[in-house]
Amino acid sequence: MSGESYLGQSSLRESFGIGNATTIDYVKVKWLSGIEDVVYNVNANTTLKIIEGNTLSVNNPFLNIELNVYVNELSKTLNIASNSKMDNIEVFNIAGKKINNYQVDSMTFQINQNSLVKGIYLLKIDFKEGNTIVRKIVIQ
Repeated sequence: MSGESYLGQSSLRESFGIGNATTIDYVKVKWLSGIEDVVYNVNANTTLKIIEGNTLSVNNPFLNIELNVYVNELSKTLNIASNSKMDNIEVFNIAGKKINNYQVDSMTFQINQNSLVKGIYLLKIDFKEGNTIVRKIVIQ
């Protein structure tokens, strides 16, 4: 919580009581941009520094979803493949602005790389089962 008073700023730290537990299954941060960062298996008495978009490469050990995102330089396509059916793919620039939205009903999808200028992007992929995975990609 930040900016709670006029010309002042509160601490950006949050504390959680977990009783006698030694680990936390996960800590999820939902940013205003719509991006979600999740850190799994956090030990008690730990200080985390979570920066928006930096935990995107962490796989959720509780999901049984395999996701491959790669660029094919020859065909200039961004390829997305999964072992689970995708429902929706949103593309955000690094500032959090939504660039595009694709309705998907498939386990594979391609995005024309020419529609993306060089830079860092975030892909938010929603699956039919209700799960969501966010991945960071770099277009060069």
